[in-house]
Amino acid sequence: LYKRMADKRLAADPELGGITRKQLDSQLRDAYAEEIGAGTMSDERLAKIGDSIESAGRVWQPAFFNKIFTRDTADALNKAFPNSQSTFRYAAASVNNALKGLWLGFDLGVGFIQGQGLLFSNPAVWAKSSVNSLRALVSRNFFPEWVSRNLDPVREMAQLGSSVGRLEEMLAGLEGGELLHRIPLVKQTIGRAITPFARQFQTFLDTAKVELWKGLREVTPPEQWGRAVQSLEAVLNTSRMESKGVSANRALTERVLFIAPSYYRGALDLIAGMAERGVSGSIARRAVGSWLAGGAILYYGVAKALGMSDEDIRRRFDPRRSDFLMWRVKIGNRNTEVGFGGIFKSLLRLAGNAVKTSVEHPGDWTSLAPEKNPFTRWYRGHAGPVVGATWDMFTGKDYLGRDAGITPGELGQR
Repeated sequence: LYKRMADKRLAADPELGGITRKQLDSQLRDAYAEEIGAGTMSDERLAKIGDSIESAGRVWQPAFFNKIFTRDTADALNKAFPNSQSTFRYAAASVNNALKGLWLGFDLGVGFIQGQGLLFSNPAVWAKSSVNSLRALVSRNFFPEWVSRNLDPVREMAQLGSSVGRLEEMLAGLEGGELLHRIPLVKQTIGRAITPFARQFQTFLDTAKVELWKGLREVTPPEQWGRAVQSLEAVLNTSRMESKGVSANRALTERVLFIAPSYYRGALDLIAGMAERGVSGSIARRAVGSWLAGGAILYYGVAKALGMSDEDIRRRFDPRRSDFLMWRVKIGNRNTEVGFGGIFKSLLRLAGNAVKTSVEHPGDWTSLAPEKNPFTRWYRGHAGPVVGATWDMFTGKDYLGRDAGITPGELGQR
């Protein structure tokens, strides 16, 4: 709401001189009144003049879509807000967002993925966030009512660049106006079914951010508030690229290339923040330390409860192994490896695979094949839907090694 209000005010700013098409047509009729009266200016020709002016004065951002500006003003605004709406990247991002919404939307795992670190560093806030997310799942009124009771901290966080109150980038395709909501049948079926899940996902994150901020703001010097809020975002593996100064084109590119770039940026911000001084550094060190210690204790306790030997457990603390931090569970007549995921575990596995490749197969670094190069393999598993589908089509195999083709049936199954 805060962002939309700002957009609306900017678009309506009289200094920009934006007008509607109806106002433009009226101005043209006044300007060509004599020609119209003499019959030398037809309605068709007048409409073409209007189309030309509208085309030159269009600004390719949603807030400006109903406004027409002078060419100079439009050029300045399009430079400030890059013309992403008409580019291939925007089309790819729209499809990406729709697929990500379908892939990630029906998910109740936010507390054990984005909230995994919070589980160990602040279990009370984790529990409250989990309860609130389930309440939001069954009631569309719960979150607005909760916000009304926490309006001041929510407003403060929004003004400090937090993503509070908006869907995270990986679920942006579920917002109103996105591709999923412009396809009638999808909007009326999947769109309605998936909305409660998206609501519970965001409610967990927003509750956690606000509750953490309420406990932190009074002991944080005002000059450190902005960085402290960014650190709280990173604790939950979220990061608003725009508030960090990332250009619109770069942010759009990352959203095409990766399935959840803000998730990865949040984790990297948290790791980098450990070296900082002040409140933000303390937040980062506590979060990472809690995750390492709490995750290790939880893993060991569950492994012992499952009857795994100490030797087997010790081996599974090695990030070079495929069963790193995995539990062996017997389902029916076969053993299955299960365990928590998460970006920190993924990064540790990447580092372990890089060391293993350097020691055991150094020649593999000259190849970009996923089965040889650990960085290519990591990216293949984290690529955006459009990039992943294109990759599968060119190689004939998907990430799991199954046959993949480009027939309508196979693309439809995706």
